[in-house]
Amino acid sequence: MKGHFLWIWATVLMLFSACSKEDSENLFPDYASVQALSSDVTLSLLEQTNTDADTIQAEEEGLYLYIETLEIYPYSNYGILRSTFQINDTLLIRLEDIVKPSVSLSPAAPASTTVRIPENLRHIMFLKGRETDHFDLAIENDAFILQPIHTSFTSSEHIIYLRETETGE
Repeated sequence: MKGHFLWIWATVLMLFSACSKEDSENLFPDYASVQALSSDVTLSLLEQTNTDADTIQAEEEGLYLYIETLEIYPYSNYGILRSTFQINDTLLIRLEDIVKPSVSLSPAAPASTTVRIPENLRHIMFLKGRETDHFDLAIENDAFILQPIHTSFTSSEHIIYLRETETGE
C-alpha cells in the first residue's frame, strides 16, 4: 500500500513539474525586472545578407530585430540596455534602461538597439518592468511575418516584411 501511495505521489509531482513551464505566460515571473525602460518602442525586422552589407551594422548575415524608442534623446547614439534569453522557440527581450554616450556631436534621435533573431524562432516576448508584449514570428520564403498578439508598449512598423529575392538573369 505504501509503495502504491509513493508511486501515485511521484506521478502527480512529475505531472505538475512538467506543466507548461515553456509557455511564455509562465516565463514572465522568472525574467521580469524592476528596472525598466521608460519609453515605449517601435520594432522593425531587417535581413542582413551579403548583398546589402550597409543595411544595418551587423557582422553576420541573418534576421535582426531593430528596436527604437518613441522618446527622442539629445544624440543619435543613445542605446537601449537590454538582455535576451532564448527558451525553446521563444525569444525573451528584457528592455531595461537607456545607455548614454560619453561624448557625441550627433543630432537628436531615438535610442536604439539591434537583436539578432535565432533560427527556428516562433515567438518574441518583450519585458518592460512588469509589463509583457507578445509577437508571433513566421519566416517564409518570400516574407517575414511579425504578428502582434498582445501589445501595450511596443508597436511594429509593419506586420509583413518582404524578403529580398535574387533575380536570375
